[in-house]
Amino acid sequence: MDITKKMIAIAGVALVVGLAGCTADAANEEEGSGSQTAAETKSPLEEYLASVYDSSLSEEAQEKERKALDAKFGEVLVKCMKEQGFEYYTVETEDIAEAEIDWRPDDRDWVEKYGYGTFENPAFGEAEVEQTEPDPNFAYRDSLPESARAAYDLAYSGPDNPVDENGQPLVDYDWKQEGCNGLANHEVFDAGEPDPYADLQARIDEVQRGWDMDRPEMAELNGEWSACMSEAGESGFGMPFDARASVSEADPGNIKPAPGEDPDDVESPSEDSPEMKALREREIELALIDLDCREKTEYAKKSQELQYAAERQFIEDNKAELDEFKLAAEQADG
Repeated sequence: MDITKKMIAIAGVALVVGLAGCTADAANEEEGSGSQTAAETKSPLEEYLASVYDSSLSEEAQEKERKALDAKFGEVLVKCMKEQGFEYYTVETEDIAEAEIDWRPDDRDWVEKYGYGTFENPAFGEAEVEQTEPDPNFAYRDSLPESARAAYDLAYSGPDNPVDENGQPLVDYDWKQEGCNGLANHEVFDAGEPDPYADLQARIDEVQRGWDMDRPEMAELNGEWSACMSEAGESGFGMPFDARASVSEADPGNIKPAPGEDPDDVESPSEDSPEMKALREREIELALIDLDCREKTEYAKKSQELQYAAERQFIEDNKAELDEFKLAAEQADG
């Protein structure tokens, strides 16, 4: 696979999912608010780069290519783990099932039942990759003595990377520090010529994900939302993400094992325990107040307008480079 096709196959999927996700989230918020109407159905970058990621390959051909990459990835893992003194088994997967998921975190009826969907939501288990057989790697790892399991984990994924108090990595990604999994990723997806559009894609990702951090208009909107939350008795949240994150952080399932402790030995409360019941009730309570404040401030409509304005400016400032990117992708796909 040449570099442009590889770039489309790997990076393209991530970008389109990200762009579509942002647009879908905003649209859902507008639908839930009742007082907001979407001016556009696609983000400017999503629309401008549509030809880059609309593959001419049939679904069957795309699935065949995915399975070929899976097989190569597995071969590298098997060889690497064997060199480290462990067994590793490749498991064939069936086609990825596409299910229509009931995900409506901005619909009041849905929020009243699921909150943010952190602990319970109808999407759990609906879209999965079915395996033709159980994964024997779990059984193999469990059969090892505790000390050997730690060595197995180190061989497979490398040492734990340090993170800050927010769980963000403190060091840049280095495949050499990611064990056999990092090696497989490198050999399957990073081999070949350097991606000539890596810098452009990094800047696209930055404008798509970081536009709100640098705009005073967004700070003002977050301030209005935060003030509304405080008036409702929920102070300390600077933006909607903070409210959602507070629920995830309270999840006992996110408890990190102590140094040297096996993650499998960390016990979480049962789903029907009083602790989990209280957490789900708190989640719904907070999510409903959050939804009220987003509706009152027209948060979805205004934040989408700011995002789209930033994307249009990015297209205007980088049009020549984006057009070159599009042409190279279209020629490779054609």
